[in-house]
Amino acid sequence: MTTLPRSDSLVPLQQATGRLLTAEEFWQLRQQPQFADQLLELDEGELVIMPLGNRLHGAICAVITALLLDYARRQKRGYVCSNDTCLLLSRNPDIIRGPDIMYFLEPPSEAELSDPWCEKVPALIVEVLSPTDQPHDIQHPVEQYLHAGVHRVWLVDPQAKQVRVHRRGTDVQVLSESDTLTGDEVLPGFACVVADLFRLPGD
Repeated sequence: MTTLPRSDSLVPLQQATGRLLTAEEFWQLRQQPQFADQLLELDEGELVIMPLGNRLHGAICAVITALLLDYARRQKRGYVCSNDTCLLLSRNPDIIRGPDIMYFLEPPSEAELSDPWCEKVPALIVEVLSPTDQPHDIQHPVEQYLHAGVHRVWLVDPQAKQVRVHRRGTDVQVLSESDTLTGDEVLPGFACVVADLFRLPGD
């Protein structure tokens, strides 16, 4: 279980921005009131303030989470995390990202569920672009995910109604609305039409 520094050892913001942060310092900084309404990540020890998604972003994340959760229950294997769960990708310098959705193949222990961040690498990460995002803006974290050992990254673009499938060492696969998105060998048996990712209840 991860041990955090005492509250009296919190790193003031003016000091934090002047040097590289550890994951433990980042977590304590994240709890401070001035960051209550902000989404923070740690990129090689540097604090990054991420843009918050709009309602469409949240709705599409919910749809994809539901599809993956249904798959996990049918397969009786794995579990899904959403809501920007902290993922520790590397140490020295430390990298903590908050993916929109993650699919893990193996169940966590009770102690791991209580940790402030996850240290096990998920099999799949899904990032849903916000209106202000561009695919090239997220290329850097996508490369970090793949380098850490994530098997698949789905980059979902609500504006273009596309999904970009990233695999380490291969070209990016671009899927349009009429194409079928599969889990390949990572999530065998998972398949859906790309258009279904953008179809909200009532559509």
